[in-house]
Amino acid sequence: MKAKTKFGRLIAIFCLSFCLPFTASYEFIVDPTSSSPNEFRSLEEAFSQVGWYLYYLEVTFTLASSCAGTTQTLGDDPILFGYYPFTIKFEENPPLSQESDCFLLPRLAFGPGTTLYAQSLPKMTLQGVNIQFIADPAYTSLIYEVNEVEFTNVCFNNSEPSRSLPEGYMGYDFYIYQASKFTVTNMIFLNDGYKRFFIYNTKETLITNLVFIQLPWAKQTSNNPMTYYNVAFPDSTINITSFSIMCDPTSDLAPNLVWIRGFGTATISDMSISECNLQRSSLNKPFLFNIQCGKHLSINGLSIRNIKHRIPFIATLIIIEKILSVKLSNIDISNVVTDAVFLKIADHCVTALCYCDFDQSSTVSVEVTNWKITHSQFFNLSIMLSEL
Repeated sequence: MKAKTKFGRLIAIFCLSFCLPFTASYEFIVDPTSSSPNEFRSLEEAFSQVGWYLYYLEVTFTLASSCAGTTQTLGDDPILFGYYPFTIKFEENPPLSQESDCFLLPRLAFGPGTTLYAQSLPKMTLQGVNIQFIADPAYTSLIYEVNEVEFTNVCFNNSEPSRSLPEGYMGYDFYIYQASKFTVTNMIFLNDGYKRFFIYNTKETLITNLVFIQLPWAKQTSNNPMTYYNVAFPDSTINITSFSIMCDPTSDLAPNLVWIRGFGTATISDMSISECNLQRSSLNKPFLFNIQCGKHLSINGLSIRNIKHRIPFIATLIIIEKILSVKLSNIDISNVVTDAVFLKIADHCVTALCYCDFDQSSTVSVEVTNWKITHSQFFNLSIMLSEL
């Protein structure tokens, strides 16, 4: 990155603020092939012109089609702080449905030396990028107290390019921290088990069209790659529509995938789990889904197909713990062979000792309607529905 003094940065900010007095927004075009003096060869070069100081302008960085497949960063440990919205977007809008689609997008890397810190913005949007989150032994990537966070048509690559963690890594994750609203639309999540995408104390979470792909080299850890944890808003809402979990057919690992804890109302619809061969786990009580400590939970439309879940100790596909009222409807199970508890509903925490941060009474209402089971086998400790 070109060296830039504090004085030089202030001059750039002054020009953006006062040389363009009649605009409330400014767009930076990033095109590696362009020779125009008004466009930039990289996102890092463009970002260096505005730095972290977003007091005066709504800033948009538009990545031209020539950025497809290139690696972009915001420079050395970027800091975003200000009073106006911040957007990074790809000018193309290719459809996302599988892992290979991610390589059609610009790669936006956050990791050692490029860890993200964004704070107090009214809105932050990432659109049409392949977010590569690489483990940093020293820092968390953090979007902190940004009012609205929006990810649209993105990949979130949670895997390590080296397929191992750096020496000294202490579990620093990627956080959406205390946002009023977090919206995800069309996201592919690539997981290898090492790190977490952590949604913390978010009042409203809306997720539409999420595909979770377990990579073939994924490791078994106690981390839940996608975690929602709320201790601030007793009436927080989670709405997840169209959520697919796709296992790698060459792997027999049974991972922990999603953990949700602490909410007012959670609604999950059109969820599917397919093509999984879950034969081994180093964990005591592995699960795919664990939902804890809420007032109301509704799961409508759950499809589980072509699953082998043969682990010779207590395992559960879906655990629901300490939810005041639970409604489960339109469950379709086909070609499933398992030793596991399929669905466990409990008025206490059975996976580990835990404490619900809000006043939480025991589960008092469970409603189950329209279940269909075909061509499936349940063995040994397997239980279709367990209530404790």
